[in-house]
Amino acid sequence: MVLNILKAAIGFSVMIFIHELGHFIACKLVGVRVEVFSIGFVPVIKKKFGETEYAIGAIPFGGYVKPAGGDLSAEAESTGAPEEFLSKNFWEKSFILIAGPFMNVILAIISFWVIAFFIGVVDYQPDNRVGGPLEEGFPALENGLMIGDRIEKINGKETKAWSDIIEVIGKSEGKEQLYTIKRGDNVFQVKMAPKKDPNYGHYRIGITQFIEPVIGRLDKDSPAFKAGLREGDRIVEMNGEEVITFPMIEASEEPLYLKVIREGRVMGFEIVPEKMGGLTYTGDYEKQFSYGLSIFIPRKKLPLLESLHYSVKMTGVGLFLIFQSLKLISQKLSNAKQLGGPILITYILYETSKSGLGDLLSIIGLLSINLAFINLFPLIIITDGGQITIFAIEHLRKKQLSVENRARLNFIGFLLVIMLAVFVIVNDVIRFF
Repeated sequence: MVLNILKAAIGFSVMIFIHELGHFIACKLVGVRVEVFSIGFVPVIKKKFGETEYAIGAIPFGGYVKPAGGDLSAEAESTGAPEEFLSKNFWEKSFILIAGPFMNVILAIISFWVIAFFIGVVDYQPDNRVGGPLEEGFPALENGLMIGDRIEKINGKETKAWSDIIEVIGKSEGKEQLYTIKRGDNVFQVKMAPKKDPNYGHYRIGITQFIEPVIGRLDKDSPAFKAGLREGDRIVEMNGEEVITFPMIEASEEPLYLKVIREGRVMGFEIVPEKMGGLTYTGDYEKQFSYGLSIFIPRKKLPLLESLHYSVKMTGVGLFLIFQSLKLISQKLSNAKQLGGPILITYILYETSKSGLGDLLSIIGLLSINLAFINLFPLIIITDGGQITIFAIEHLRKKQLSVENRARLNFIGFLLVIMLAVFVIVNDVIRFF
């Protein structure tokens, strides 16, 4: 547990360090003197090397680079000296501000590259079988599809893998499609019109990906591990019923009885559930009963160039997911309760660290992309993007904002910071405590 907490803290600190390092390097490149480079707040270790004081704070949830003369939030310190931040032209100041988010994107690319080259990417073989359980209110169940059925074609187009199936269904726009189904040696056809899922915003027929019922990496503190289950065990029976695909298990207070095959032998286990913390769909933290089972994920390592391509592609996917999340929020499929602060981020890193280095790096990559995006968002004063926006206005007007206007913007920015900080911390406290 202590090791996982340490991994989470290091992961969070690395994201902040890389962001501030970007600002620091950019300052050096354009000739801005840096007075303070701090990771965390409330410094406990301070040491001055050359013209810069380096500090490590007791509170790791943040960091900052203080350029000579300050930035927009500290204009009174500026004397107009050439090595000061505010003395630089628009392009140099923008370069310094963009460098932080840019380094977060680089961190994301490196994280995904390490996964692809050293650990391995998910390597599910092409499989067009129907997983389960089939969902009520969707056409697959209504038309008699069963777990293990193979979807061979949709509207005459071959569907050899799960990705082919969801792509064709996703583009259906709810129009009726002709499905060619193979069940054992029998082949038949059925017409179905996909429905738009209100929770996810895309079209579905109510099936899930078929996943082999093989147990993956287990946390040593989990009920499943304590019961004697191990990674690689194949589940063949659950509570007396045959298992075909990895079961969707709703944990309760009742024990779970599993039969598994391990090295050719059939073995039986009783898993006694424990209450464990977790996040719900709405972003609430609840202690719910859990058996601690996880899915085995086959992986394969990619060659150098292919892994680089994969890392850039996954970074692009991360950006796409951010835009999709904003779209869902605007459609009121989410709400402000889902916003989280440092406690939530650390919790996510902590939980992910239990699943191994690959999953931890994936989350660090995605959170780094989020950090880059949020910092480039043009909120007055409080983000890099907000400061760039103000400098752009000054550049176009060929005139600096007055001291009074900057003071007003500073006050608005300060209020936004305080309100946002209080809001997300209260959200975190309500969520976890």
